[in-house]
Amino acid sequence: MSVPVHDRLRFALDDLSKEDLERFRWKLNKFPVRQGYESIPWGRLENASILRMVDLLLDFYTEGYAPRVTVEVLEAIGCKQQAQRLRVALESDAYETLRTSTGAAPKGDEFNLQ
Repeated sequence: MSVPVHDRLRFALDDLSKEDLERFRWKLNKFPVRQGYESIPWGRLENASILRMVDLLLDFYTEGYAPRVTVEVLEAIGCKQQAQRLRVALESDAYETLRTSTGAAPKGDEFNLQ
C-alpha cells in the first residue's frame, strides 16, 4: 500500500538536522521553479515547522511537482542520502499505485521522478 505524498515529504524533512532544515528553507525560497509556479515567499518559510513546510510545498507546487522540488532541493543542499531515500520511496509508491490500478507492473520509466 502506498504512503500519501504529504507523509513521504514529512518523513524526508523529519530526517534533517536543524542546520540542514534551515538550509532547506533557504534553498527552497531561491529554487528556480518551473514556469507556471511561484517560489514560496521567505516570510512564509522562515519560521515554518516541518508540517507547515509540507503544506506550503503542496499548496504551491501540488502533489505532482512538490516531490520533485523536494528531492532537487535536498540534493542541492548536499542531503543526497535523504533525497535518494525519498526518490526511491516515491517511485515505489507510484509503481505500487500503477500496478494495483492496472493489474500489471509498469514498464520502463513510467514512475521515475527524474
